[in-house]
Amino acid sequence: MLTSSYLEVKKQNYMFKGFVAENFVQQELAALGREPSFSWADARAEIEFLLADAQGRIVPVEVKSGARTRARSLQSYITKCQPHRTIKLIGGRAPTQQHDTNWVAPLYYAEDLGGRLLDSVDYAV
Repeated sequence: MLTSSYLEVKKQNYMFKGFVAENFVQQELAALGREPSFSWADARAEIEFLLADAQGRIVPVEVKSGARTRARSLQSYITKCQPHRTIKLIGGRAPTQQHDTNWVAPLYYAEDLGGRLLDSVDYAV
């Protein structure tokens, strides 16, 4: 629909890559039956998706489209809301990492937001 080629999307300086990444995650959530989706915004901070785990606790999901994965918005959300777990999905090739309760995984792990990544404490890759 954007009349963009795959090579344009793959470039790190592609203008719409953030929208494409967020749309990809939204489509995965819709396919998993997790609709409607909710987001959070406060001043300049925005978390793209808020999901509930099996216990009903809110888990923020930050989507980063490229190799730069600094997430100021996620840090702001953590400070204000103190979630038990966070998930950051990134467009880079970084391996899945767990830092205490803060998960970092490639965008294609969005398919696991239906349960495994969202609800499991000891998720292993």
